[in-house]
Amino acid sequence: MPYIITKTYKKGFTLIELTIVIVIIGLLIGAVLTGKTLIRESEIRASISQIEQIKSALNTFRVKYNCLPGDCAYATDFFGIDSNACPAGGGSGTCNGNGNGKISDINYSDNGQEVYRLWQQLGSGYSDLIPGKYTGVYTSAAFKFRPSAGVNAPVNKLGQNGAMRIYNLDNYSGGSNFFASNYKHVLELWGSGTITSPVVTPAEALSIDAKYDDGLPGYGNIMSYRNSLLPNCLTTDVVSTARYDPSYTSINCGVFFKMGF
Repeated sequence: MPYIITKTYKKGFTLIELTIVIVIIGLLIGAVLTGKTLIRESEIRASISQIEQIKSALNTFRVKYNCLPGDCAYATDFFGIDSNACPAGGGSGTCNGNGNGKISDINYSDNGQEVYRLWQQLGSGYSDLIPGKYTGVYTSAAFKFRPSAGVNAPVNKLGQNGAMRIYNLDNYSGGSNFFASNYKHVLELWGSGTITSPVVTPAEALSIDAKYDDGLPGYGNIMSYRNSLLPNCLTTDVVSTARYDPSYTSINCGVFFKMGF
């Protein structure tokens, strides 16, 4: 009986089918990238809204108690004295500030830890002007200068698991970290690492600054740190020519906001 040779064929993808698959993959990648962009834009809007709410809370506190939270020299009259004693604190109640009208940066003065008492006195269980309950003290001596998100300071809405800090810079003459400017009180957004961790890309910093201020990192009410502190954010450290540098796409920039008082 003669052998019958049969040929089997494996059906492959046609050019049309491959084209359809490539198009679908492209659409999926585009959808993912668009989704990430929308999420990030939402975080930026939420952060600006959060800052405006904090400004409103600070003004309400000043009117109601006739002092600044954290700096208030008679805060214990309203909220009770800290059960762990002042200035160390950490229990229920709070501690008085020195009442000089400036929320002191803990880098320069302890003053009952004004920079942390600020959030405690604005938060739940105290004046209840912002959400969240905060300890009013630094987490440890090793982290004395670093706010801890959700513990002694609010979580900032820009992500990076970062915190927020408000303190007085006065009429600062400039240095390696800041441009010279009449700052008074500023609100800073920190990342999750050291207190100088960046929170936005240069393009995002430019978008925030241009939309809500003048778009210039060394002027106005929204400013950036100099490159000597956070490299690869600005084109130069010269105030008159400094611009955000979108050619760097990593999160390299920090932004801070003048509070107006």
